[in-house]
This record gives sequence, structure tokens and C-alpha cells, in this order.
Amino acid sequence: MGLCTACDGRGFITIEEKKCSACKGTGKAKSINLAELSEKQLSQALGGSCPACNGTGIDRITEKCQECGGYGEVKECRTCGSSFSGDGDICKNCTEKPSVYLLSALCDTQDLVVGSVYEGTVNGTVDFGAFVDLSRSVRGLIHSSNLSSEVNVGDVVHVKLNNIKPNGNLELVPVKLKEYEIVEVEKEYPGYTSSELPKCVGKTVSISGKVILVKQTAGPTIFSILDESGTVTCAAFERAGERAYPDIDADAIVTVTGGVSLRNQDIQIEVLAMTRLLGSEAAKI
Repeated sequence: MGLCTACDGRGFITIEEKKCSACKGTGKAKSINLAELSEKQLSQALGGSCPACNGTGIDRITEKCQECGGYGEVKECRTCGSSFSGDGDICKNCTEKPSVYLLSALCDTQDLVVGSVYEGTVNGTVDFGAFVDLSRSVRGLIHSSNLSSEVNVGDVVHVKLNNIKPNGNLELVPVKLKEYEIVEVEKEYPGYTSSELPKCVGKTVSISGKVILVKQTAGPTIFSILDESGTVTCAAFERAGERAYPDIDADAIVTVTGGVSLRNQDIQIEVLAMTRLLGSEAAKI
């Protein structure tokens, strides 16, 4: 959000200025019918200022700023990122289009809203329906009675969250949308340095630093991360013996999010997500 540059935050544009007809441009009060003045104008008149022009000596003809609609400020739409003015945090175009929520890998069931539409990927099919991954840890079922066409593993689908059962199972219903706006849902965890991690065992945290070593084992990929207070081992698992995050090598600057655990009395982060930082973000680390 920021001030509208077209009107400097005033909400109106001055289209013409001319000498005040009431005071002839002097800015001083003349012969005035006090009964016709408001309390503010009366105070100005008694102080010697012309109430018609507020003592400026100028009559200004203005019109509502078209850029900001008279609000004096411009916002960034939470959905599409475009600039707009008015109430709320979503522009008119996005308000008229349904939102499809795309969960980040870190999102869990606490980030779900029953009735909302999500983008997911078909993880598996069975006789009674199709399982859909909405994030790394969130999976729901489209029952076969709600499938009007065949779906296959890897298909990207849009589904409405119909219900969350008491046992935590998600009831999903497929939806077909011609036009929609994708809304990315991020989940942030508190950041710590490597020296602070011993007090975080059992918690999910994030840490930023430089990758100084990448080692592939028969199980997870091991990343050693160096920050200002030391190093920490991070274990990322895709499949046994398969390289996790192949685009991230030694010397990369990253943010790692995961659960802190003890392995042979050493601190280790079980990686949930690893993001490479570039440009100004990397320079801050």
C-alpha cells in the first residue's frame, strides 16, 4: 500500500485555479453574512481569513482522482499483485473470479478452509476414488461417486474441500473452472541460528546459511549448512538413494525448514523444504 502518485495522496486533482471571487484574491475576510457560515468558516472569518478560500486567495476547481478513485492510496492485490484502490485487499477483477488456493510444501491441515477450492496433484487411484496431494503433508480423497471422468497419477486438478472428518480425512470434490486466480498460500516458521537448535528439538524451524557439503547416502541426501554461529546437518529424503534438491549444490545460499531432532547425540534437521536464495536475499545471509 502507498500514496497515489497521481494526486499525491489527496484523492483529487486540481484542474483549474483562479482568483477567489469572495476576497478578490487577498485571502482576507470581506463583508460576509455570518449566518450563512459553518462553525469552521466562522472561526476563519473572525480570525481575518476568507472562509471561501481558507485564506489562500485562490479558488480551486477539483475532480476526483481517476487513478485511486478518490481514496488517495493505491494497494497491491493480495491475489494477482496488481495495483488497485478501494476497500479490501483484493482487486475487482480477482473478486469477480473464483480463487484457487495453492498450498506451499510446508502447509498442513491447519491452513485449510472448508468450502475453499485448492489445486492439487493426483497421487494415486483406487477402486473407490483418487487420492490428491494438496501439499507435502496434506492429502484428501475424491470419492469415485464424484468422479465424472478418468484421472491419472500426476494429473493437476482443482478440488473443493467439502469436509474434514473427525478422523482428519479430507473429502474432496472436483470442480471445473474456466477462469480463476491462483492464490499461493505460504507457511512461515520461526528462524534460528545453528547454535540455538539444541533448545528446539521436536520443533519445526527454519535456518538460513551456505551449503558447504552435499553427500548422497543410500537413504537421504545430507546437506551441511554453515551460518554465523556454526554448522548443522540437514537430511532431505525423496526416495532411498535418490538425490534430493538436485539443483542445490555446495556454495548455494539456502533457507531450510524442517524438524529438529537428535541423531547419535548430534543435532539434525529433517528437511521439509529447502529454497535457494538469490540476489539481495542471498546477500543478507
